[in-house]
Amino acid sequence: MKRLLLIVIVFYSCQVSAQEDSSVVLSYDDFIRIVHENHPLGYQAKLQSEKGDAGLLQARGAFDPKLEGNADQKYYKGEQYYSTIHGGLKIPTWFGLTAQGGYEINDGTYLNPSSRVPDDGLWYAGLSLTLGKGLLIDERRAELKQAKIYQESAEFERRLMLNQLLFDASVAYWDWYSSYHQTKIYEVALANAQQRFEGIKQSVLLGDRPFIDTLEAGILVQNRAISLTQLELDYLNNTNKLSIYLWQEGFIPLELDTNTVPLSADGLQSVQIEPDFQQIIDSIVINHPQLLIYQNKIESKSIDLRLKKQGLLPSLDLKYNFLSEPLGPNVFSEVNASDYNWGLQFSYPILTRKERGTVRLTEIELDQVRMESYSYEQEIEFKIKRARNTLEASGELLRQYKQITEDYTNLFNAENELFGIGESSLFLLISRESVMLDAQLKSIDYQRKNQLSKNQLDYQLVRLAP
Repeated sequence: MKRLLLIVIVFYSCQVSAQEDSSVVLSYDDFIRIVHENHPLGYQAKLQSEKGDAGLLQARGAFDPKLEGNADQKYYKGEQYYSTIHGGLKIPTWFGLTAQGGYEINDGTYLNPSSRVPDDGLWYAGLSLTLGKGLLIDERRAELKQAKIYQESAEFERRLMLNQLLFDASVAYWDWYSSYHQTKIYEVALANAQQRFEGIKQSVLLGDRPFIDTLEAGILVQNRAISLTQLELDYLNNTNKLSIYLWQEGFIPLELDTNTVPLSADGLQSVQIEPDFQQIIDSIVINHPQLLIYQNKIESKSIDLRLKKQGLLPSLDLKYNFLSEPLGPNVFSEVNASDYNWGLQFSYPILTRKERGTVRLTEIELDQVRMESYSYEQEIEFKIKRARNTLEASGELLRQYKQITEDYTNLFNAENELFGIGESSLFLLISRESVMLDAQLKSIDYQRKNQLSKNQLDYQLVRLAP
């Protein structure tokens, strides 16, 4: 697999870290842009929208004009029993009306008398009309209306799929960010513990410190090494998790180069809530894609209910065609109002138990979708407000913990100076350092939580996906 380092340099212009000459910073915005542009699930979300377009095209095909024709002949012992040849065109329209026209030529010794036509054949043109069941709506019109609704819903689903992908990717990034900086903190802590251990050993040899201090300092080095190993394992796992979101154009998977690092912890600004947030909530509740999908489901199910209610009406189909014998260059020169054929077809189920049961089941399904919509609307409002509260709290907690970390660091530095001049014990120094390290780790974790709470809020508001 190609290394992400080259891809990032060429395509996304990541900046070189000032702290490490050979490192390349992969910012959150650059990472999300890579995921958005190249991840297979992003392409899958795009296909969802195209699927809606294809469904609409398919439904419109039910109203396409249709050419039809047939030929049926029988010959036996050199005699033509019958020959029927027919060709025609049907043009369906919106309101249960179908225009039709065609030509037929039939012949033969044993031809059915009702099929006999003039020697030059017979042209016809007319209409067929549904007057009962299917007059206001039929399956073709219902499917076309539902396909238009599905096309709109497919676009909403595309946004939801992309929104979910980018949120999952953001979780992976901030976990990677957190584990990287926590690992760096313990790398420094281990280096300091080893340096202190070597200094204490020299002091013991000179008789300035008791031998037990070397034991305590050595144990501290081992504990720091164990903690660092665990953090390095977390960092490795989070790096691997981050890599599954990195793809090159053409669906080529990428992996992080070892010199690729996240944003600096010092330069990361805390995220605050927008001042006009209540207006945003009101707008989102109305225009949330999932709620709009529910509205479209209700509309689609309402169309289905209208169609099912048509089953309670009698079937009544009327057909009427003008007939004309083709004489001369003008095919319809001999059109006569008295030359026609017509037909009427009627049917009606007397008890309509099947139809009434189908209507009732559809009404129940419609009510169920409505209840789901009401429930989800309350749920989404709760999730948005919870994400807002979490973001507000995380920003305040981060501010407080940064101050606590600074205070613990000052305490440790002061204790270290006292230890250097022999006025403090190793035990007290290690205690100060442990508290400081714990505060530093938590400060990084609160940075992660603050950024993730912003992503969580954007996720609930469906603002991650364009």
